[in-house]
Parts: sequence; structure tokens; C-alpha cells
Amino acid sequence: MAGFGYLLKRRLGETAAATPLPDCDVIELDRLIDSANLQPAQWPAIAGELVRRWDAYNGFVVLHGTDTMVWTASALSFMLRGLDKPVILTGAQIPLATPRSDALENLEMALILAAQHPIREVGICFGRKLLRGNRSRKISTDRFDAFDSPNYPPIAEAGVKIVLHHELLLAAEPKAFFLRSTTPRRWGGGECHFDDGRRKPRMDGEHRHRVWLDRTLTPRAPP
Repeated sequence: MAGFGYLLKRRLGETAAATPLPDCDVIELDRLIDSANLQPAQWPAIAGELVRRWDAYNGFVVLHGTDTMVWTASALSFMLRGLDKPVILTGAQIPLATPRSDALENLEMALILAAQHPIREVGICFGRKLLRGNRSRKISTDRFDAFDSPNYPPIAEAGVKIVLHHELLLAAEPKAFFLRSTTPRRWGGGECHFDDGRRKPRMDGEHRHRVWLDRTLTPRAPP
């Protein structure tokens, strides 16, 4: 969206006049796409943008469309294993420039969590909740609480105050970033792309077989 960065900074400035928010820079990628068109090959590019700026910021907020947000959050959680600061994805059901948009509320909470709390993982901040990124799913296309985490409780919730559940956070672990490309060539010739109907990534049979036989991919027990 042309001028989105300017619009975002202006709206955040208006909000900060009433409620102080952490200082932030807005960095736009050269080529913006609808999240419905996102493909797995673009996940390393997103991770790479974060890693290039890793030492310059206390935390990161990634603005992302809702169609494929959970898949990006999950991919980043495995690419950025052992991260020592928050990476929080957020977005909106109603666009920022549209009346009744939920964009600013989601973004304000994400900024506060990214800058002021000891979170060492990838999360999704949406509908007044912070969810673990790789435990999340989208459940609605028209409700403001569009995401949930059926097998893990929210790690933060917003009411009058933002409550962070410290006992649910991941413990610190050694940094092990892994930004391997997910293009078909790097994955041994198999396809990996999104199913157009259900917005879920899928692989062909050869790809699944190669992943199954790859001894470098070890399962990780849930916390």
C-alpha cells in the first residue's frame, strides 16, 4: 500500500499523545504482497530482514496479513531458534485506513510487548491476546478475536493492564538461527506451496518422503 509507512507513523503519533508507546522505526519491504499470495520461499526473506537488524533493536513487530500469519509465525519460530528477544506478528481484520479498524489496538499491544517484556519467542498478538506463534490457528474471518491456540494458553492478555504469564514463556536456549531457503530446489525437487482453498502449505509425496528420511530433522518435545 503506497504511503502505508507514513500513515502508520502518523496514527501511532496521534495515539502516543494520549498513551506513551515505545519508540520504533517503520521499515517497509521493497515489494509488498497480499498475504494470501505468500509462499514458503518468502519466509527466509522475512527472517533475513530481522537478522540483519537483530542487534539494533530490543524486539520486532512484523505486520502481516491474517490469511497466512500463523504459517509465517510457525516458520519463523523454527528459523530463529534460540532467539533472545521478541518477534511478534500482528495485523488487522479491518485495514488501518478504514473506520472501526482494529489495527492500532493490535499494534499498540504488540509494540508494548516487544519492547518492555522478557519474551524470547515468536508470537501472534491479536484480539487482546499474545499467542505462541507455532501453537496458533486462525478461527474466524470476521471476528476481532480471529486467532486462538487450542493446545496452549495465551502467554499474555490485555484488559485494564497487560498481564504477561511468565510461567508460560520459553526458557532461554543457545541461538541456532537457520535460514535455509524453502524453494523446491533446496528441498530436493519437491513442491512446497499453499493450497489455494484452505490456505495451508502442502507438499508432494516425494517432498514428504525426503523430509521423513532426513536425519538432521529431529523432533522437539513441547515445553
